[in-house]
Amino acid sequence: MSTEAGKAYDEAIAQARKTYDEATAQAWKAYKEAAAQALKVYEEAKG
Repeated sequence: MSTEAGKAYDEAIAQARKTYDEATAQAWKAYKEAAAQALKVYEEAKG
């Protein structure tokens, strides 16, 4: 593999990792918000 191809490969992997990390963070945030809302609804229903 040429140096140029290796650099392009490394950049693509780094970008994929960044995209994955950002998506994972957004998913966890949405999950935590949904869990908090579900707990709130449960507590209100419980009385």
